[in-house]
Amino acid sequence: MVERRKKKRKYVQVRKRVVTYRTVTKQVWQCERPYVLFGEAIRDARYALEWNQQDLADKMKLSRGSIANIETGRQRILLTDLFDFARVLRVKPIVFFNAVSK
Repeated sequence: MVERRKKKRKYVQVRKRVVTYRTVTKQVWQCERPYVLFGEAIRDARYALEWNQQDLADKMKLSRGSIANIETGRQRILLTDLFDFARVLRVKPIVFFNAVSK
């Protein structure tokens, strides 16, 4: 489970500035299993090439944050992106399909 946080403001008298802190207000369920498994397969292929997330992001023309979200399963991708990942990571697309069907 992922915890969603809500911002609250607190006024500090000494410095007369606003300090923001977060408190947990509700819980959000974790991502769907196929996307998590796909992300793990992407991460494994990236590690095999000894690339960091920024290297992969540059080659895929995505942001590093998008790569991080894909690897954790928080961001869904299109089927065409799957083939682009396979091409860039130098693996066959069946590797990703097999990872998802575990």
